Amino acid sequence: MTLGLLLAVLPLSPALTVSNLKNGDAYPCPVALVRGESSAPRVVVANAEFDDENGLNDGPVFDGRYSVLIPLRSGANRLTVTAGHASKRLTVRFDPPSTPYRVVPVYVTANDGDTRYASPKPDDDFDFRARIGTAALLMQVLTAERLYEMGLGRKCFALDLDGRGRPIVRVQKLEEPASALRPRDGGDLWGFLYGILDKVYSFDRYKAMTVMAFTSYDGATQKAQAHTALGGGGLGLFGGAAMWSWPRNLREVDDVFLDGTVIDPTRALDDSAYRSTVWGLASTTMGAVLHEMGHTFGLPHVDDPNDLMSRGFDRFNRFFVAFEPNRKGRQDAKVHPLSEAAYWNPYYAAQLAAHPWFQPRGVAEAKGDLTVKRENGVIKVSSPSGLAFVGYETGDPVKRYKVETLPVSGDVVLDVAGMFRDLGEPEKVTLRVIDRAGRMETVADIKR
Repeated sequence: MTLGLLLAVLPLSPALTVSNLKNGDAYPCPVALVRGESSAPRVVVANAEFDDENGLNDGPVFDGRYSVLIPLRSGANRLTVTAGHASKRLTVRFDPPSTPYRVVPVYVTANDGDTRYASPKPDDDFDFRARIGTAALLMQVLTAERLYEMGLGRKCFALDLDGRGRPIVRVQKLEEPASALRPRDGGDLWGFLYGILDKVYSFDRYKAMTVMAFTSYDGATQKAQAHTALGGGGLGLFGGAAMWSWPRNLREVDDVFLDGTVIDPTRALDDSAYRSTVWGLASTTMGAVLHEMGHTFGLPHVDDPNDLMSRGFDRFNRFFVAFEPNRKGRQDAKVHPLSEAAYWNPYYAAQLAAHPWFQPRGVAEAKGDLTVKRENGVIKVSSPSGLAFVGYETGDPVKRYKVETLPVSGDVVLDVAGMFRDLGEPEKVTLRVIDRAGRMETVADIKR
C-alpha cells in the first residue's frame, strides 16, 4: 500500500485548539474555563492536581466550539485537554486572593431553620450549598473571562472557600416565622435584611449574595411570595423558588443549560423570560443574581440587550453552552455566537476592573483625598493614591458612555463641553471615578 493510500484510509485525528488560555497563565478564581475549537463531538479536560472525579470534566462541541469548566487547586495546575486522539497540555496557576473585600453567599431561613426551597422535584436533595456555590463560581468565571476579552486582564470578586475549594455558603436564621416574612414585598424584605446582614457581615468589607429559603409558590394561583430580585449597597437579594433548576456542580452545568424540559406552572414558578424550560429558568435566575450583584458594585441599568445590567442576564447560559434547545411552544433551537451571550460592556468592565472588590491583593494605601473639582469649564480629578477609572455616562438606563482613562498616576482634567459632545449633547452627564485606594466618587446631574 502506498503512503498516499495509507493516509487516505487512516482516520484523521480531530483538530483541537485552546483559544482563551496559554501555558503559564494565572487564573483569579478557583474554576477555570477552557474554551476553543474541535472537530470531535466532545472535549475532555483533566486536572492532574485532583485524584478524584472532581478533576475531570467534559463538554459538547457545537459548531466546532467547546467550553469546559475545570476546578483549580492553589498553585500550579497541570491540565490536559483531549478530543479523540488529539490532546494539549498546559499549566494554569491559581493563587487564592488575599483581599479583605469579599462576596459572601448567604442563605436566609425563617425562624424554624428550614433550609428546603420550593421545588417540583419529588426527589430533590435540597442541597442549597451546592447550588448557590456553583452559581457563584459561574458568575466569577463569566466575569473573569469577559474582562479578559476586553483587554483588562482576568479579575473576579473573591469568595471564601472551604478546605476542598468550594465556596462557603453561610446560613442566617431570622427570628420571624415564614408566615410573617412571605407577605412582605421585595423592597420591604431588602431593607429588613439589609439591616440584619450589615451587622453580621459588615458591608464595608463584604457584599452579601443572598437567597431566601422561605420563598413560596402556589401552583393553584401561580403566584410566588417573597420572590424578588433587588440589589444595591452591600446586599443582592433573590428569591429561592427557582433554585431547584440550578446545577449542583460543574459537571451538571451543561446538563442544566441543555435541559429542554417544559416547566409546569401548576407545580413550579416559571421565571424564565417566557421560555418555560429548565434551561431558561436556570439561565434567567442565575443571571439575575449576577445582575443584582452588579448593582452592589455600583452599576446602573443600561440600554444594551446583551449586557448583564439589562435583560442580557437572560442569556447567562450562552456564555457556557453555545446551543439553546427548543423553548415552550417554539421550535427555535439554535447555536449562538459568543457575541450574543451575556457580557459586561466596555464601560462596566472597566469599572469592575478598577473596583476594590476585584483587586486580588487588595487596594493601594490611601494617600490624601480623592477630589473632583469643577472650575472654568473643566473638571479636575485628583488622587495622590493614583486613579484607576474615570468615565462618564448619560441616560436612565445608560445609553451612551465613555471610558476617559484607565490607571494613571497623575491628575485627569476633563473639558466639560467635550464630555457633552462625546455623549451626543445630552441634558446632563454623570461622572464616575475610582482611585487605586478603592475610593469611589459619583457626580450626577452635571450640566453645561
